[in-house]
Amino acid sequence: DVIFMNPNGSYSYLYTLDKINLSNKAKYKRIKEFSKVFPKLKANLNKAIGKEDIVLAMLILLKTKMRVGNEIYYLKSRHKGLTTLKKKNIKISGKKVKFRYIGKGGVPMEKEDLFSDSFISAFKKLLAKKKANDFIFVNSKGHPMKDVAFESAFLKYCGKKFYPHIVRSEYATRKTKEFLNGRKKINKEEIKEFYLKIAHNLGHKKFSKKKGEWEDSYVVTLHHYVSPDLAMRVEKASV
Repeated sequence: DVIFMNPNGSYSYLYTLDKINLSNKAKYKRIKEFSKVFPKLKANLNKAIGKEDIVLAMLILLKTKMRVGNEIYYLKSRHKGLTTLKKKNIKISGKKVKFRYIGKGGVPMEKEDLFSDSFISAFKKLLAKKKANDFIFVNSKGHPMKDVAFESAFLKYCGKKFYPHIVRSEYATRKTKEFLNGRKKINKEEIKEFYLKIAHNLGHKKFSKKKGEWEDSYVVTLHHYVSPDLAMRVEKASV
C-alpha cells in the first residue's frame, strides 16, 4: 500500500489490486446480507416511530440515501450530512419533507421525499423542540449522533450490524440489477441516463467550469457503488 499527499495537503491511499478485489468481494457480500434483512428493518423501524430519535434518522437514511456525515467533518468544512443537518435545512409540507444543505465536497444538495403520517407527526414534534440553528439528531451530550449509533440501530432493528454507508451501495446495486433484469441489449444513451439518475439520487456531482454549475456525474457511482460484475454485464449489453 502507498500513501501520498495531495496538492491541497490531504492524504490519499493506493492499495494493491489483490486487496481491492478482496475488499470488493467482502463489500458486496455484505450488501447481499443487507438486502435480505431490509424489509424486516424497515417494518421494525416503522413500528418504533416515536420511541427514539434514531428511528427517525434511520428512516430518513433509508428513504433519501444521504450520507450520514459527522461533527468533525462539519466543523472542518461546514459541509453536512444527515447527523449534522439543522432545523433550518428542513422544510415539511404535508407528507413531503425537503432537505436542503451543502454536502460533502461542497456539493449543493436538495432532496424531497414522501413520508408516512406517523413519521411526519413524530418528526414535527422533534423539530418543535429545536431552534433554527440546532442540530436535529444529537446524542445525550448534545453532539451530532455518530455512525456507531446507526450501527447499533441496525443491530437492534434487523438483528445485524451494518455501517450506514451500506444503504447507498445497496441502492445503487439493487437498481442496477433491476435495470438489467431480462435485458440482453441496452442502448448506450439509456445506460448513461440510468447511471446519471443513480448519481443524482446519491448526490454524486462534479463542478463544470465551462457551465459554471454543478452537474450529475456517475464516475464515482460506477466505480465505488455498483458491483463490478453488474457493471461488466451492463457494458456487455451496451449497443
